[in-house]
Amino acid sequence: MLKRSRTLASAAVVALVTGLGAPAWAETLQDAIALAYRTNPNLLAQRANQRALDETVVQARSGLRPTLSGSVGASYTRNDFPTVTQFVDTNNDGVPDTQVSSSSSESDGATAGVSLSQNIWTAGRSALAIDQARAGVLAGRETLRGTEQSVMLAVIQAYVNVTRDMEILRIREENLSVLQRQLEETSARFEVGEITRTDVAQAEASLAQSQADLASARAQLSTSRAAYAAVVGQSPTDLEAAPVLPTIPADFDAAMEVALARNPGLLAAQYRLQQAEAAVAAARAEYLPSIRATASYGGTATDLSNLDELADRRSFTAGATLSVPLFTGGLNRSRVAQSLEQANAAQIAIEAERRTILQ
Repeated sequence: MLKRSRTLASAAVVALVTGLGAPAWAETLQDAIALAYRTNPNLLAQRANQRALDETVVQARSGLRPTLSGSVGASYTRNDFPTVTQFVDTNNDGVPDTQVSSSSSESDGATAGVSLSQNIWTAGRSALAIDQARAGVLAGRETLRGTEQSVMLAVIQAYVNVTRDMEILRIREENLSVLQRQLEETSARFEVGEITRTDVAQAEASLAQSQADLASARAQLSTSRAAYAAVVGQSPTDLEAAPVLPTIPADFDAAMEVALARNPGLLAAQYRLQQAEAAVAAARAEYLPSIRATASYGGTATDLSNLDELADRRSFTAGATLSVPLFTGGLNRSRVAQSLEQANAAQIAIEAERRTILQ
């Protein structure tokens, strides 16, 4: 089975690279970008990660909402205990005769109920968890935007490489044709004695070099076509010429200003700093008390054969709990120190992104 799977995978790769699968339709740069945007695995994976990251906000908001749970239980108990009965001495050995017997008791029961709990005050931990989740989602969106830019850049690079190598191959083929004609002319002139054998050898060497250059150009084109298929999703056909580059800022300061305002890597680093700062505040909030309200309602039955007792033997309990951390073995202190260092690293990452933009 493993060997068969590898064979099928190899066949799929060959079909992708050589174009034996579905007919290619991406013949312009815009078509290639659109196809890669829909099928590129790196981009699809990042979108899935972003959808998963969006759920962290929902999870964080659940800390503000009550929780309700139901429970049903059944139990069975059996007790075995010995019973010692003492008699009179019947055999005159000085020891009263005894008899040991055993008895047992059985009981069963059932319980059913619902419980409700709600955070009343968490010292801001729930709100800070929401802030962390939101900052993480925003950072993830910028990371997704950066992945989109990387994929688009890879598509453009692969597209231009293929068109470049196709043109180089055309030039090599034409050059080979010219050198073949020159060799024929040189050989004819050598036959009539106009030139020497050295001239013929030079022409043959030039032709051999041209043949080697042609083989190299074909190999390079095959490599570029494979890279195109990997990033776009299918092999290229007759690609049109790349469009004219869009207008870019003519002034360096203007370009730098745009990059600092829109670069996804820098924006993601800034959101991660916000996430880390919220984590510091949440870690410090662990020192503060919290209040939680609880309520439960249910019934019990002492006999499984009479479950109607569940409706007769009911109970309701409500209360509130105040929790104050007195000693955690250094856990809270360590968490605060850890979150502070993570925030410091996030701040440094912003400077690193600025330097990358400058580069």
